[in-house]
Order: sequence, then structure tokens, then C-alpha cells
Amino acid sequence: MRQENVSLFALIELIDDPDTKVYAQIRNELLSQGTSIIPFIEESLNDGVIDPDHYERLAKIVKEIQFKELQSEIADWIISPEKDLLHGIYLITKYQFPELSFEMLKQQVWEIRKDVWLEINSQQTAFETIKTFNRVFFHHHAFKKALPTSCTPFDLYIHSVMETGEGDSFSLGLLYSILAQSLDLPVYKIIQPNGNSILAYLDENQTLSHLNLTKECNGILFYINTDNLGSIIDSLSLQDQLNKLGLNSRKSFFEPSSNSAILKAYIRKLIDACRNTQNGSEKSSDLQQLLRLFEA
Repeated sequence: MRQENVSLFALIELIDDPDTKVYAQIRNELLSQGTSIIPFIEESLNDGVIDPDHYERLAKIVKEIQFKELQSEIADWIISPEKDLLHGIYLITKYQFPELSFEMLKQQVWEIRKDVWLEINSQQTAFETIKTFNRVFFHHHAFKKALPTSCTPFDLYIHSVMETGEGDSFSLGLLYSILAQSLDLPVYKIIQPNGNSILAYLDENQTLSHLNLTKECNGILFYINTDNLGSIIDSLSLQDQLNKLGLNSRKSFFEPSSNSAILKAYIRKLIDACRNTQNGSEKSSDLQQLLRLFEA
């Protein structure tokens, strides 16, 4: 065993020192090592019988290191030019599931994507393509909306939704749009004030210009309501839904939201869902810190 490894293990063993000043010094030294120290801590935790206080201190240090690393990764995503939506969702998911790899999540998405890809073709109209997409998504894979009374954070995490086939309205729309975009379909999520899951299918082929409807439709060919099995609606129907709820119309309610705005809304949804769970207060506080990164 290399000498530096021996020193690290020795340092880890001293973490249960009763002297608070010594503990603080050792803790700061371990934190300064970053993620490279985690394998050594995990090996120490798995090596024989561990004193509960020793275990708790080391577990907290691991969490602190992982959270600091996560904050750095999200900050990098925020300033990145591409702002890949799936990768952004993955980073938020890592807070609850630090062992989840991006490749693992991407593979789950790609398995569903393959099923849709096999059913659609370039000869279909946009309406026909979405009809086919809906059949695969809502019937073959049987994705459905979780009951509002039973919604938990796990109904929001994308990999959990793919595993169970059930998710919150927000997460279902999110997964639908990510899958569609992976197939080069111009389908984008719109954050709605009432929480409904509405997606926009952009008029990339300028179909509406031939009907002199470009201005009225804001460049949107049609909207998709994933709360209702992917039903297709027009802007007037969307306007009517908002009117019935007494909501004033805003341009942002009819146009695709940015990926940064989607991630902020996603974090807020998780904060709300965490409040009634075990350790909900601590998790909500951590998620608030992640949310503030977008507002810096």
C-alpha cells in the first residue's frame, strides 16, 4: 500500500477524536481532499464494526463532499452554451441518487427512444408522428400520471418514472419532450402556471405561413397535452384552459421555456414534494441552495 494511502486511512481513523478542535481540523483536511477521499472513507466504513458516531461523522463528510461537487457541476452546466436538458436533469437527480451515472440514465431513455424510432418514419405528418409517439409512450410503455394525493419526489425523478411507468405531470411532460428531442422532433416543454403539462410542437417547416397564421400561433404548429394521453390542442384551446382558471395570458404561457427555466421549475417541484417526507426539511434546504445557483 502506498504511503499516502496509509496516511489517508490513518487520518480517517482519527475522525472520532473527542476533542472538537482536533475533529474540526481532521474534518477540514478530509474535505480538502475532495471526491478522491470518498473511496477510502467507504472502504473504512465497510471494514469491520464501526462505532455509530464514527460512521455518522464520515457519512456526513461524504455527503458534504458530494454536495460541493454537485454544486460545481451545476454551476458549470448553467454557464455551458449547450445546456443539455437530460444532463441537467441528471445532475439534479444526483442529489438524491449520487450513485446514478449519466450513461445509466441515458441508456434508460435510449431504450424507450428505440421503440418510438422503430414506429415513426419521415413520410408521416407532424400529427401522425405524435399520434404514433403517443401510442408507444402511453400504451406500449403505459406511462401514466400519478394521483396528486400520492405524489412523492420519486414521481419526479426521471429514472424512477421510467422504472415504474408512473410520474408527476411535470416529469411525464419532461420525459416526453426529452425523448422527442432525441428523435429530432421539435417538441419543447412550456411551464404552465396551473402545473398542467403542455408541450409545443414548433412549426419548423413554416406550415402556418401558408395559412397566414404565423403571428397568431407564435410559430407553434400545435400543442400537446401529456396530462391527457398526448392529445393535440391549438392555441385557442390552451387560452380557454387558462381563462377557466382565471389566469391572465402571458406570452411565456404559449412559448417553449428555456432549459434553465425548466430546471428551476423542476427543483421547485422537488422542494414541494420533499416537505412531507423523512428528512424533508434538510433536503428542501439543500435543494434551495441548488436553486440559488441559477439566481446568482
